[in-house]
Amino acid sequence: MVAGAWEFPTFHPAVDRAGEAVARAFRRYVLRPEFVRGKGGKLLFDWEPAHRIKKGDPEYVGTGEERFYFTECHAVARIIELCQAGLIEAVRRCPCGKWFCAKFSHSKFCSTSCQQKIYRSSPEWREHRRNYMRRLRVQHKHTLFRFDPPTKKIQSQH
Repeated sequence: MVAGAWEFPTFHPAVDRAGEAVARAFRRYVLRPEFVRGKGGKLLFDWEPAHRIKKGDPEYVGTGEERFYFTECHAVARIIELCQAGLIEAVRRCPCGKWFCAKFSHSKFCSTSCQQKIYRSSPEWREHRRNYMRRLRVQHKHTLFRFDPPTKKIQSQH
């Protein structure tokens, strides 16, 4: 185990190795709590990087006193908060590449349109659609009433 790192119960050697790797990766982040603003009468705190972000830094966005930034440290703090809340399993990556928060345990896609796009591009769905359209075209050829071009009368096929 890494000195000073979290103590994980021994589950499996692979789980222990993964826990050690996470603990080593988190050691490089130095965060401090900082009062952000009070909204709705509540005190809000956030985790800030230990070094101050200055106007010339790439993370700095905004002008004057207002600054907006979201650094790698902020992302790590949010990941830790999700782990503490037990919600980290809900954060998933959609096959389209976007990250999303799943509302249900069986959710695999970020949106319905993305789900349909992925399904419609699968070979199984394309084969199903080909067969459906083939049956539909045959069905439309054999209607109850047929137009007879020479006499221009509608005749029954019975």
